[in-house]
Amino acid sequence: MVVEVTNELAVIDGITVVADCGRGLDVVASPALLPLFPDTVGSLTLALTPTATFPAGAHRLQVEVRSSVEPSASTTIDLDLDVAPVPKGALTVVPPSREARHRTSYSVVLDNPGNTTLEVALAASDGDRALRSVVEPPTVVVDPGTSATATLRVTGRRKLYGTQSVRAVTVVGTAAGLALDTRADFRTRPLVPAGARTVLVLACIVAVWAGIFVVALTKAYSGDPITKDVPPSFYAASPAARTSSGRSALGALGTFRFETAASDGSGPAGAVPKSGVAIGIGGTVTGTVDAASTSAGVGRITVEAIRTTPQGPALVSSAATGADGNYSLPGLLPGDYYLLFTADGYRDVWYPSAPSQAAATPVTVDSQAQTSGINATIEGLPATIVGSVVTGSTAAVPVTVTVQPGQGATTPIATARFARSCPGPRGWARVWSP
Repeated sequence: MVVEVTNELAVIDGITVVADCGRGLDVVASPALLPLFPDTVGSLTLALTPTATFPAGAHRLQVEVRSSVEPSASTTIDLDLDVAPVPKGALTVVPPSREARHRTSYSVVLDNPGNTTLEVALAASDGDRALRSVVEPPTVVVDPGTSATATLRVTGRRKLYGTQSVRAVTVVGTAAGLALDTRADFRTRPLVPAGARTVLVLACIVAVWAGIFVVALTKAYSGDPITKDVPPSFYAASPAARTSSGRSALGALGTFRFETAASDGSGPAGAVPKSGVAIGIGGTVTGTVDAASTSAGVGRITVEAIRTTPQGPALVSSAATGADGNYSLPGLLPGDYYLLFTADGYRDVWYPSAPSQAAATPVTVDSQAQTSGINATIEGLPATIVGSVVTGSTAAVPVTVTVQPGQGATTPIATARFARSCPGPRGWARVWSP
């Protein structure tokens, strides 16, 4: 802008220009001091430079022309200034990247470095459309030289396992004559992280191998303890039985003596027969089986030694009681056994007096030891005696049949009345014994 000045004073004057433009507008006069002779005309050039955020539109400026000789001769001029609109803007997402399982939020900052007010419409989306993106509020008004903030909310699907994935969300701002955009990264992490999955896989592998070792060791130790059998050739004759049948030999390391068997093949005195003898570590169980009715020993009762194995109960040994009720089970390996006493006409009983193996008490057998006093009482089952009574009479004659226990007892066990069942001299009766 050019300002022409006339010096109406009778002396030489120096002219300066001062502009009251307010903030945001810089005014520079050239030259800064204009010298003028009386009645001469000169001009000054004013350079007006608004800042980037100086509001656009019409503005009125006051320019004061001052005299350096006569201050009262100063004058003021009004100038109209029209600033053209220059829209500018910048979008920024804070923070630019976030990590979450399926939901997060960002701050969208809109800066207005221009000289006009911006009304910006905001929207967000991802290229795969795998996320739900919402900007609140959707429209933001920003004055020149200021900033405003909106909230971006991003939601995705939950991820149970897998690797971390990164999805880009584009935020777009649209205003009159202006288009802005920026980007935010959403890192979704699975519910089960990769490290936890690795630990879980390793734990499963360790558990499988541990199970294999447990099963293998269980199978390996599930058998019965091994009994040592000593072959007959391991037994040497006693020194007293050695005879002159031996002979010596001289070798490089000394003198060796060999024992030879007798000519009849029987071997030296005290030697084991060639048929073989197994020397084991087994024990023996002995006891007595009594009758519940008489408390006397009962013969011909089968005594079974049953051992629990991984495959189930197994019969190991059995024996029968003698006439006095005594029994013996030799050659049992060390361990626990369940004893079953059974015979026809008697109730089965497990030691000591249980009806089943589950309620029985095991008997512990030690190596090369006798476990005695394993006694039991067995009870007979009800029996029936059937017979005929010949009376020699053609008419039915009442007959009473009485059953009495042996061993001198006099108390009858049961009685029955004879009854005629058909014509003739015979009749039939049944007697039940407890």
